[in-house]
Amino acid sequence: MNHSSFIQTLSQRLGVTPADAQEKVDALIAVFKENLAVGNQINISSFGLFDMQLKKEQIIVDPTTKKKMLVPPRLELKFQGK
Repeated sequence: MNHSSFIQTLSQRLGVTPADAQEKVDALIAVFKENLAVGNQINISSFGLFDMQLKKEQIIVDPTTKKKMLVPPRLELKFQGK
């Protein structure tokens, strides 16, 4: 399912226009971003848990040049389904 078909299906189920459905999806994504950015977990019962985790730095090797490179630590979104 792509974005436009998701919005169309959601608008039909909610009985609203696609523009209103898009507005609701945008608001949901904004709440997710705000909470995950400050380190909060988002737990949706009977669906799953969204959490940000720190991925450690690692050394990788470029397969063509055999040159070693350091990948810095970064935050990564994790989802654990129920």
